[in-house]
Amino acid sequence: MSDGPSPRGYSRIHEFQECEQKWDYQVNGIPELGVQAIRPAIKEDYFIIGSAYHEAMRAKFRGGRLQDMLTAAIETVDRACAQYENVNAERGRILDFVTEAVGYYVSQFGEEPEFDVVMIPGVGPATELELEVALPDLQMLTVKIDLVARVNDTPAVIEWKTTGSEFGSFFQQFDMDAKSTGYVYAMRQRFPNLDIRSVVVPTLKKPRKNSKEMKFEFQQKITQRTDSELERWAIDTSYLLSQMDVVTKRQRLPVRNTKSCVNAYGKVCPFKPICKYGWQAEAYRTHYKIVDPLAEEVEDGNGG
Repeated sequence: MSDGPSPRGYSRIHEFQECEQKWDYQVNGIPELGVQAIRPAIKEDYFIIGSAYHEAMRAKFRGGRLQDMLTAAIETVDRACAQYENVNAERGRILDFVTEAVGYYVSQFGEEPEFDVVMIPGVGPATELELEVALPDLQMLTVKIDLVARVNDTPAVIEWKTTGSEFGSFFQQFDMDAKSTGYVYAMRQRFPNLDIRSVVVPTLKKPRKNSKEMKFEFQQKITQRTDSELERWAIDTSYLLSQMDVVTKRQRLPVRNTKSCVNAYGKVCPFKPICKYGWQAEAYRTHYKIVDPLAEEVEDGNGG
């Protein structure tokens, strides 16, 4: 699922956990120098592919057919092309890839929805829900849930994913994935009669960027959440939100997690140059753009 650019959405919490300094650049900028929020001037294509595929799935469960799914995916790519020159340079290749991915999904499941969407009294179909969650200390968190559907006659949150990893290793993370736990917590708080405890993760395995064969695979995992997991999630999330506020108010500086400077795929964090050399190094400022942290932007996809 996806959260928008809200500073109190769960995507921002994930960034804060990964590296407080990276989060701080994107939300607060460099306030000591009067610099507003900054973002990298480039975007990795796997984020765009994941986002485009995700929007195609949303279109399908709004009642769309294949053409509607493709239109949603293409519009997502084009928004990214308008924001990032490196994405625009690869537009044709990315569109071919996304078209193949959406086509593969439809070839496996057809154009009709494969999940039975839950109807919520007073709300309607449980699609694209935006919920405000109250945590135990009364802090509020915004979550966005794309779909709640019946799987094996039991209501569950559906969270589409794409990955370039093997299914076994990819699915390991979802047994305790905090974002998924937050979706269950939100649904249980707002709609307790549904008694939701499960997250279903339909996942498209995509070929690597330089693969000679355009081969896709699909698997699905169901993961449960216990009462103790939900309680611990709420405590952890309250703490993280409070620490985000502390850093924003400059009651302390953000902590740099140097282990995240290079990820598992060998990708270097785009903020490493200014972490090392500072904003004053003009040669590195060209790698970034100053943005409104609340401005609409293509959201990170679920790719890996």
